[in-house]
Amino acid sequence: VGTYPGTPDYPKTRNFLQGVIDPIPTMVCPPLLGSDGKPWRDPSDGMQLNLRDCTRVDDLMRYRDANALFPLGEFGFIERIGPLASAFADHDMNSEFVDLFDTTPDICGQDLDISRYIRDAQDNDVQFFWRDVTEATPLETQPQPARDELCRIPISDAVKFLKSDKTAAWQWNPLDQEWTKADKPRPGTVYLIAATSGGYDDALGWTGEAKTSNLTPRPPQHAGADSHDGNASSYTGYWLTLAEHTADVVAETDRIARSLALDETDAAALRTAALWHDVGKAHPDFQAMLRNGDASRERTLWAKSADQNGKCARRGFRHELASALAWLLAGPSDAPQRDLVAYLIASHHGKVRLSIRSLPEESGDPQDPERLFARGIWQGDTVPALTLGDLTLPETTLDLRFMRMGESELGPSWLARAIAQRDQLGPFRFAFLETLLRAADARASANSLPLANATP
Repeated sequence: VGTYPGTPDYPKTRNFLQGVIDPIPTMVCPPLLGSDGKPWRDPSDGMQLNLRDCTRVDDLMRYRDANALFPLGEFGFIERIGPLASAFADHDMNSEFVDLFDTTPDICGQDLDISRYIRDAQDNDVQFFWRDVTEATPLETQPQPARDELCRIPISDAVKFLKSDKTAAWQWNPLDQEWTKADKPRPGTVYLIAATSGGYDDALGWTGEAKTSNLTPRPPQHAGADSHDGNASSYTGYWLTLAEHTADVVAETDRIARSLALDETDAAALRTAALWHDVGKAHPDFQAMLRNGDASRERTLWAKSADQNGKCARRGFRHELASALAWLLAGPSDAPQRDLVAYLIASHHGKVRLSIRSLPEESGDPQDPERLFARGIWQGDTVPALTLGDLTLPETTLDLRFMRMGESELGPSWLARAIAQRDQLGPFRFAFLETLLRAADARASANSLPLANATP
């Protein structure tokens, strides 16, 4: 790849790249055929893998274009991945790189600390952003900071600034879903600063002085603070039925698959995942949250709500986990790429991915302490019978035994299924397919807005 790491001068990086991206069914490379002239099959089980004959890292990286597996290649993918690949490969840390695929919070519910991978060991800066805060504590609806709001502050300056009695600072706690007071800065952390605390000048930038005469907060208009059970995309200011939204996402998924010329196997898996992705929104607790007491809406299953004040009775509730469980329990047992479809369904909001576990702030059934619970789903919950386009689903009882380690009558655990898919497809292709369903969901929601606003 020119002079980038990956050429013969950098054998470890070259081997590393081959290990994490080979094989990839990139459309720019010719199909890999067997001796019979037909698509290559895995000799161990006869499975047709639809591989492409991209045998050299140089070829894979040089052929990037808008229709390749990594559309971002034309925006400098090689330049960005090269140093990262070199860092891991040169220290024989290929497995650690793959481990970064998992974004599941740790057992305390906190996001994993990845700073040692993305920040120089000597980089101890923090980031501040300023907002007009009139309450004793910022509201949980405060938007997340936009990139152009953030100001890097040396840790020594941050220590002095936060110690001052004139400074009001907070950091977001995704577990408790609230802003907590901050007085001791931690390297790499982002802090909200009350505009009345000063420290910044629109003309001069960071000053560290408690003067506010020339400080103008410019918060974004949307995107509330992140949380483990956030459902901002469901509070849209308009009503949209679950059937309508599902049809929109399926159509958008088909468009994306065609535009990227995905192979039939991947396109079919994505389409199935799109059809099932919001089945869990039919869960009674989720529907009650969307309706927020509006009895006139009870006879319809909704995907989007015009009432933005609803709150789920169960903390941490993730409808996509209910959707994935419904697929594994009620979907065709012989469906192609069944576990991949389940993962794509569960991961389409990025909250449920490689593992399933309850979070510290959750509580289960007080009447039955032994009842399994995770992400707001309780063992034995039911999803009502429904029809969504080509899908007709009977009432389905959800089973959380998938969250346990090892096999059960249901087969492999969720973790075993997800890791097997990651290792079979490779982290890049796996993440790519995950991204496509997320993109289709977001596009469908955005495109439905004008039409939905025109209906009562």
